[in-house]
Amino acid sequence: TAGLDDDTGAAREGRPPKKNLSPKIRRARLLEKHSWRSPTPSEAQCYVDIEAAYAYLTEIEKVHPKDILLYGKSVGSGPTCYLAQKLCDESELAKERRQIEEEEDKERQRKETQERRQMNAIGKGGGTGDYGSTRNGSHTSSSDDESSSLGQDARDDESDYHACRRRDNEFHLKDVAPGGVILHSPFLSVIRVVLDVGFTTIGDLFPNVDRVKDLTCSVYVIHGT
Repeated sequence: TAGLDDDTGAAREGRPPKKNLSPKIRRARLLEKHSWRSPTPSEAQCYVDIEAAYAYLTEIEKVHPKDILLYGKSVGSGPTCYLAQKLCDESELAKERRQIEEEEDKERQRKETQERRQMNAIGKGGGTGDYGSTRNGSHTSSSDDESSSLGQDARDDESDYHACRRRDNEFHLKDVAPGGVILHSPFLSVIRVVLDVGFTTIGDLFPNVDRVKDLTCSVYVIHGT
């Protein structure tokens, strides 16, 4: 009924019936009706699109990055190389963070061992007699206060450390490099398709030649016509 009413109204207003509209016009009217705006085609929009597709696979469908193969053909090799470089860079950063974290763990253990040895040495100190007892009592009181202060500081530092570590593990320490990349008839860059000037010029699009060298995952190139 709604469709008939719409066609009747269209006839009264001199508009062509809805069923006779081309898919392109129908899409345009649908976008206008819901106040949607179709994105303008651009290099940046291609990057946004491929990131959205990757996010859908990993966050919604829960596909592991190692089970994903990025494929790009011709112009599609541009956003593919972009995403692959970004993911590989993030994975390398994660490796560096893990190495730093391991070094910090070793340094923390070394300091804790050194502090325990110092406390043991203070506990074993002291003399004999009244003077020794007084001196020993003084040392004991002082060492107890110092031990309590050091213990509290150590617990606070440890709490902060583990909180930071959990945050890093959640957001940074992830190997998100894809399982592999397939480039089908890729180009060096858009300008190099016409003229290979030997370097990336200002305003050049999809500089694949600069990005592919940063890929740490497996890459399979298919070239030819």
